[in-house]
Amino acid sequence: MRLIEGSALDVLPTLPPGFDAVFIDADKEPLPKYFDWGMKLLRRGGLLLCDNAFFHGAAVDPNDRSANALGVQAFNELAARDPRLVATIIPVRDGLVVGLKTKDSA
Repeated sequence: MRLIEGSALDVLPTLPPGFDAVFIDADKEPLPKYFDWGMKLLRRGGLLLCDNAFFHGAAVDPNDRSANALGVQAFNELAARDPRLVATIIPVRDGLVVGLKTKDSA
């Protein structure tokens, strides 16, 4: 295991692909970008994890149009619909997206 710290959108482009797991705990508005990077960096069979899937209820509130809520909603939609990923939300605390990358390309 290797812990990498830094601004995600600065660090992610510098990393080689082939990670066993990617855990995303980041600012919410750009979560769709983190999804894309996570999928690029994961190996087939790797786990994509993201906390705050419910974002204090905002992610499931159709009336919440804040940038943060929209970012979480978009991430959850991407995880649910991406054909390379088998994903679910575990309803513990504020929700945890757990996805298994089953394919390298769509």
